[in-house]
Amino acid sequence: MQNQLNILDIAVMSSKPELVQKVRTALPKIRGIVSFVGATVQNLYTDIVKPTNESYAKTALIDESTATIENVSYLQARFLSVWVRAASPKNADIYQCVNSGAYGIVSDDYTAVLNALATYPAGSYSRTIFNVAHRGLSGYNENSLSGTRAAINAGATHVELDGKLTKDKQIVMMHDSDVSRTTNGTGTIENMTLAEVEGLSLDLYGEEKIPTLNEIIDVLRETDVVLVFELKTSDQGLVDALKNVLDKTDFYDQIVVISFHEGSLARMKAVLPEVATADLNPVSAAPHSTIISVRFAPGTPFSTTNGITRGISNAKEAGSSMNCFSAIAESSVGIT
Repeated sequence: MQNQLNILDIAVMSSKPELVQKVRTALPKIRGIVSFVGATVQNLYTDIVKPTNESYAKTALIDESTATIENVSYLQARFLSVWVRAASPKNADIYQCVNSGAYGIVSDDYTAVLNALATYPAGSYSRTIFNVAHRGLSGYNENSLSGTRAAINAGATHVELDGKLTKDKQIVMMHDSDVSRTTNGTGTIENMTLAEVEGLSLDLYGEEKIPTLNEIIDVLRETDVVLVFELKTSDQGLVDALKNVLDKTDFYDQIVVISFHEGSLARMKAVLPEVATADLNPVSAAPHSTIISVRFAPGTPFSTTNGITRGISNAKEAGSSMNCFSAIAESSVGIT
């Protein structure tokens, strides 16, 4: 039908995640929305995040009563676009929905929403803003325990770290395959055992050990900071190793996964469907038709390209969140 009618953007919505998953599997270019309107929500992860991810959707529709600022922030920090069902077209209800930070408002009277939005001063912004520490806080060893702790203390909402797989299938945090740039050693992670890696030291900013994923989780577990874990290899065994770690640590509610490797993202959907993923390949300067066709992360494309303003506008118009990677100046993300 989409091809016959030449419709640019179609979404399927249901209160039954398994139906959304069925459609998304058969027609991956159709966006998925899971409705939790009228549902009892006791735990945001198990009741909303997990079933939305498992359905291959990126948008969750929730009741106004559930849409507190804290709840919306929690959900969007885990790569979900949140839409809110207004309890009524009254201004008080519309304002409550807008001020929650949600990316979409569903109402029986769309003119009431437009009229309420028109009362906000020009340049107003209510949506949740996140601060991601790329490879940990700048000025510390990359992908390190010290950089992670410093990012937490500096107020980061997320820490983005890179994971690689050792020769004996253990996950360590490292950006480069070749360890010579960031450590006191030489060689490649993939050809080293964990014991050999532990014999090296990070040394860009003082010496310290190369952490395992388990050690990073131990640091983050007592915080609200979300780990943005990049699959830094095309070896899909990293996904299976990640599942083993998450099963043992029960860290599912504090991790999202990103990658340039589409094969690894596909493996994530097969092995870890409950974990949100995002495709790092540059699409944000592309036409809207290209952006919405990103199979594994519709509505949350990352980009390393210039000219992201167009992509952000397209995402906003579709009621989807956009995560920009990586911003090096306020002007690059339209902040004035």
